[in-house]
Amino acid sequence: MTDGTDLDELLIAHAAGHLTEAVALVVASHLCLCRESRRRYRIYEILGGLLLEELPPEELAPERRARVMAALGEDPPTAGGTGIRRCENPLPAPLAPYLPASLSAAEWRRSGPLAELPLSFARSRRGRLCLLRLDPGATVPPHSHVGIELTLVLEGRLRDGDRVLEAGDLAIADPAIEHAPRAGEPQGCLCLLFAQEG
Repeated sequence: MTDGTDLDELLIAHAAGHLTEAVALVVASHLCLCRESRRRYRIYEILGGLLLEELPPEELAPERRARVMAALGEDPPTAGGTGIRRCENPLPAPLAPYLPASLSAAEWRRSGPLAELPLSFARSRRGRLCLLRLDPGATVPPHSHVGIELTLVLEGRLRDGDRVLEAGDLAIADPAIEHAPRAGEPQGCLCLLFAQEG
């Protein structure tokens, strides 16, 4: 589990629907894997509902009301604009629309002991979303960040400074952090990574 105010801020923003598609995907995947974050998230949803109940009602302009009513009658769009596909690996359900049917047959970009599989998302906000596979003991080169970097461990272990992250744990790095995460042994790790860019 990830501690700290940064995670709480992400959970609150997700509950309010204020995250970009890529960041929301990372948070939703984390929620699938972390019971404690799900518990906290439910509290934030309840608090948000209570706050909404306190707001005075607002009248909708007739044309806006007509658009809302028309939209309610339509079928909801599928996530990411594609149908849900089943994957060979037991990864969190929110990832399914973004993954190829077979991860082993996908075109991973290999760089030594690291392999990256870029994931596309519709509403990019100057960021990179990918799966990152690290061989046992592999170290990501030392780096800092332009914006936030979210690393969700999906399988295996990842050491980031003094912390050891396991499946479901989310590391949040901001521009002030320089680090060189290292995969655990003997199995390495698979992570979902979002990094803000320029």
